[in-house]
Order: sequence, then C-alpha cells, then structure tokens
Amino acid sequence: MGARAVMSLKPVCVACKLFYKPEKNGFVFEEGFGDGTGRPYKLWVGDKWKCRGCGSEIIVGTGEGPIVQHHEMNYAEVREQAQPELLVDDC
Repeated sequence: MGARAVMSLKPVCVACKLFYKPEKNGFVFEEGFGDGTGRPYKLWVGDKWKCRGCGSEIIVGTGEGPIVQHHEMNYAEVREQAQPELLVDDC
C-alpha cells in the first residue's frame, strides 16, 4: 500500500472564515534546496485548494514523501514527464 495523506477537516481560510475548495488534484511541484538558487531537490504531488473568498491557494495531501529526489538517476526524466507547476525554494 502506498503513502496516504489523511485529512479530517477541509482547510480553513482564517481571513475569510471559509473552507478552502479543491482546485486541482495531482498538482506537481518542485522543492528547491532552499538556498535561493532554485536548484531542484525533490518533486512532490499534492492537491491544490483555493479560498473562494480571497483567492489564496494552498497545497495539501502530499503524502509521506516526494515522488523522486535529485540524487536519483531518473530525476530529470520524471521531472520532464511531470512538468512541475511551482518551485518552492524555502527551508
């Protein structure tokens, strides 16, 4: 059985006092090393949710680990196929 994220309640936007709504399942994003260079480190898949009030977006449900990490030989291939939509370069 694969990694599974468990969420007991939908995320809440504190500013709007509204529940976030699912925007896109299977949202692929890349994690950088966090040094400001944008060097790729890990690829993740999660679910993007959006507040219908203010429009803020969050990513949740990433599971227990990334789909691939930079040191794995197939990183470039998986990255090319997955086409990450966002780079998070923050630690």
